[in-house]
Amino acid sequence: MKNIALSILCLASILNSQTGWEGQSSGTNQVLNAVSAINSDTIFIVGMNGTILRTTNGGSEWSAQTSPSTTHLQGVSFYDGVHGLISGNDGLILRTTNSGINWEAVQSNVWVELDDIRYLNASTAVAVGWNGTIVRSEDSGKTWATQNSNVSLGLVGLDFNDTMIGSAVGWNGTIIHTTNGGVNWTPQANPLSGTMLDLWGIVFLSSMNTIVTGENGTILRTTNGGSDWISVRSNTMERLWCVDFSDNQIGFAAGDSVNKGSIVATTDGGTVWNIVSNDTTPTLFGISMSGAQHAYAVGVSGKIIHTTMGGSTGVNRENHAAVADFALHQNFPNPFNPATTIPFTINNPGHVTLEIIDCLGRVTATLTSAYFAAGKYSMEWNPKFVSSGIYYYRLSTNSGTEVKKLVFIR
Repeated sequence: MKNIALSILCLASILNSQTGWEGQSSGTNQVLNAVSAINSDTIFIVGMNGTILRTTNGGSEWSAQTSPSTTHLQGVSFYDGVHGLISGNDGLILRTTNSGINWEAVQSNVWVELDDIRYLNASTAVAVGWNGTIVRSEDSGKTWATQNSNVSLGLVGLDFNDTMIGSAVGWNGTIIHTTNGGVNWTPQANPLSGTMLDLWGIVFLSSMNTIVTGENGTILRTTNGGSDWISVRSNTMERLWCVDFSDNQIGFAAGDSVNKGSIVATTDGGTVWNIVSNDTTPTLFGISMSGAQHAYAVGVSGKIIHTTMGGSTGVNRENHAAVADFALHQNFPNPFNPATTIPFTINNPGHVTLEIIDCLGRVTATLTSAYFAAGKYSMEWNPKFVSSGIYYYRLSTNSGTEVKKLVFIR
C-alpha cells in the first residue's frame, strides 16, 4: 500500500539539528517500509525489492541480509532476538530462526499484499493484508491458515497488547478487534472510529488504551477497548503512516512531509501531540522505539533516522496540563424511549455539529450544526421514524470528533 507514495522522493538527507533526529547510512536507495527495534543495538528493517537490513550496533553499521525473494517487503516482527517474521506482497512470508542471518520463504496460502505481521508468543503469529485478509500461524510461522476478518477492505496495520487482545486497522476507517489471539475478529464499526478516512498505524498502550493513525493527520484514541474512539488533534494534516510508543506515555507518529509535520510526539499517552520535525524530514513509513530515548524511523530513498535523546518531544511533562477543547457526555436515559438527552461541553467557541449515525455509517439526524460559545449544552433526540437498535451520536468541532453509543427501544 505504501507504493502510492513513491513519488515523494529525493528530500534532504540531513535533519534540522534541533529535532533530535540524525540520519544514518543505510547503504541502499530502496524504499524502506518497516522497522523493528529488538533493543537499542539490534534493529531490523525491510523494504522494496526484498530489502532486509540489520544492525547490531545501534545503526553505526547496517548490513544487507540475503533475501530469498525480490518481492516488496512490508512488515517485520521478532518474538525475541532469534525468531523473526517478515510479510510482503503476493502473500509472501519470510521466516528466520537464527537472528536474521538466514531467511526462508514459507507458504501463506494467500496471494495478496500482507502489510503487517506480529508475533504473539513463541508459536503464534498473525499477518493482515488486502481484501480483509488475515492469516494465522500456530507453529512459529511454518504454516499458515486464513481467518475470517468479517471485513472486505484492506487491512494495513496490526498490533497486539498480549497473546489474546489485538486490533487491525485499514481502509475507510476500518478497525477490527480480537480477544482470542486472532482466531475471531469483530469489526468496530466506522461510526465508532468517527472517520471514513484510511487508517494506517496502530499501537496498544494497554488492553483498554489504543492509538490509531491515518490520513490527513488523523489520530484516534480509545480508553475503553474500542467502545468509543476520540479524534485527537495531531497538529498536522499529513498522512501518518506509523506509530509506536516506548511505554504508556511516550510515543511518536510519523508519515508524509509534503508540508510540515513528518514526526509528531506525545508524552502524555496520546492526549496532546506536537510536531518535532520540519519539512526537511523525508516521508517515513515505519517507526520503532526501544526505551524512552531510542527510536528509529525509515522511509523513502533508503532513509534511516535515529534519536538517542527522545526525539525532542517538545512537551514538558511536569508543567504541561492538557485542557480538552470539548467533551461529549453519555446520553440519558440509555436505553431510551421515546426521547433522550445528549449533553456536551464546549471550552473554546466555534462551529459544532451533533449527528445521529446508524450502524451502517449513515447520518440519521443532525441535531445541530451551528456556532457555539463556550459553555455546557444539551440536545434532545426524539426519533419518530427509525427502528429500534444501536445508534451512535457524533460531536464534531474544529478541534476534533468524539463518538458515543446509544440504544433506542420501542
